[in-house]
Amino acid sequence: MRNALIYYYDIYCNDIIKSNGNYKIIIDDSLYYLVKYDGNISLLSNIYDYLINHNIYCHEIILNKAKTYITNIENSNYILIKIYCKIDKINYLDVANYNIMFGKNKCNWKELWINKIDYYEYQMNQFRKKYPMLYSSFEYYCGMTESAIMLVGMVDKKMFDTYIEHNRIYKNSSNLDFYNPLNMIIDVKVRDITEYFKQQFFYVKNPIIDVKNYIDYVKLSNDEATLFLARLLYPSYYFDIYDEIIQGNVSENKINIIIDKVSDYEEFIKEIYAYMKIKYQMPEIEWLMKI
Repeated sequence: MRNALIYYYDIYCNDIIKSNGNYKIIIDDSLYYLVKYDGNISLLSNIYDYLINHNIYCHEIILNKAKTYITNIENSNYILIKIYCKIDKINYLDVANYNIMFGKNKCNWKELWINKIDYYEYQMNQFRKKYPMLYSSFEYYCGMTESAIMLVGMVDKKMFDTYIEHNRIYKNSSNLDFYNPLNMIIDVKVRDITEYFKQQFFYVKNPIIDVKNYIDYVKLSNDEATLFLARLLYPSYYFDIYDEIIQGNVSENKINIIIDKVSDYEEFIKEIYAYMKIKYQMPEIEWLMKI
């Protein structure tokens, strides 16, 4: 990798640390990361140019000697980024206050989730004997997804303000991930905050106070509030582990982290739904009514 950095970037460095297929590079007091990238380069360029043109901080993308983002090294595509901020864990306010409007578009979650469920159902039929714990829990999370799809279907023909969001917010996300343009996408603004709340619930602590504060102080339209609830219902937390299990990266037992909290998460969602109905015109969902 040292030779590749010299050849493609004129960077001379002996302090290189490999981690998860990426490379941390330290030159004097400067920090760089050489990151694998298989995403949409056109979307990346649009987002990065927008942030730079509006003087909004993100990690800097370093062009190679050919003046392009992508560098192919040993049959993998990489992008070199430079970090200017101190690396620290992000919190609720970091996510809630990151409001960078990008334009208007329709919400495409319904189609994405339908396609994902169709794929998982086919896959689960092939692997039900190999992964009995996944198989026994799968139908429940399909049901959760169908509830989320139903909600999105109520508003998916409408136009929404879209924002710079992230592919995923994880429990241990830091500003190294959060301000990395390679992790950014364009979506409805409730995407990031709902993913953050789900990660907090399953891996840190019940974030109900932060959720209620968000509902109280952030101005959502009734349709955005519906998407907020839909995104909380959508079990990305389950499917993320599902994918890791199928790919052989983690043991099937890891799904117990999610399954063991089924009842607690239902109560969490019911409490949020009841609270949202005070402020917004929410769709009637019988199974979410608190007894």
